[in-house]
Amino acid sequence: MKIAVGLVLITDVPAMGSPHVTVSDPAQGTVLVTVMAINGQTDQVTVRTHEGQLLVLHRLPESLAGLQVGDQFTLEVPQRAAQ
Repeated sequence: MKIAVGLVLITDVPAMGSPHVTVSDPAQGTVLVTVMAINGQTDQVTVRTHEGQLLVLHRLPESLAGLQVGDQFTLEVPQRAAQ
């Protein structure tokens, strides 16, 4: 399994209607994910978190270059403000 060393992706999580992402490092707001599928036609990447959550990320086409199923990387999830 290939690990993308030092690769951190930052994602925007919509305020409403999105699942709670269980982070592996609450202090940093990060979670290790594994790429499960890549759809170049829709620029979407499906990843699985360490807790087994499946997330679909919408990425810019150029960010998909070189990405492969099985790659692991750190996903930074901005913390939501308390409501």
